Amino acid sequence: MCFDPISLSILGTTLTITAKGAAIAAATAASAIAAPLASASANNRYQRQTAEARNRQIEANAEIANKSFLNKASLANLRLQEEAEASSLQLMREDLEDRQAQASTLAQAAETGVRGLSLKSLLAGYDRNMANRNYIVNRNLDLKEQQIGRELEGYRAETMGQINSVQPYVPQYQSAGVAGLQGLSNGINTGLSVYGSLSSLTSKSASKPKKV
Repeated sequence: MCFDPISLSILGTTLTITAKGAAIAAATAASAIAAPLASASANNRYQRQTAEARNRQIEANAEIANKSFLNKASLANLRLQEEAEASSLQLMREDLEDRQAQASTLAQAAETGVRGLSLKSLLAGYDRNMANRNYIVNRNLDLKEQQIGRELEGYRAETMGQINSVQPYVPQYQSAGVAGLQGLSNGINTGLSVYGSLSSLTSKSASKPKKV
């Protein structure tokens, strides 16, 4: 029984083969499709798992970086608070000493009869000392606060650098359809090649003279 040749169009290429050749090509293509599809599936699974693992790594890294920043910022603010409290206590103590000295000066002035401009000059000297001391302490606190602010900016930059050190993974997914078509094309070509080889061997065998 003979069958008319049939035409197949594979990825833009038209091939004309017999039904027997088509059967061999189809059988070969079926087995050839399975491997690329399995490979594409394994690749996509690996890509997805790698991307998910990287995302978890990014989250964990960001959490560690943020905790480190908060700890450093808390310690810096604590130093500033302790500095402010110590300066305040120092001012209170020295102001009390000056006021006690003023009271002593007033008492001595009353006993010795010192009054007028001389007394006012002595008292003004205490006031100037307190004002100067308050200015210096407050100025030092301002400088300390600016220093802490610069430290915090450095901590922020360090934190962002640590967070950005782990970049997202961009998965490279493989299309199962493309892999299947490639496998199909390769399988059909392989099948046609096998069919051609078999046909050639059959023709050579048929052409040999039979022994009588």
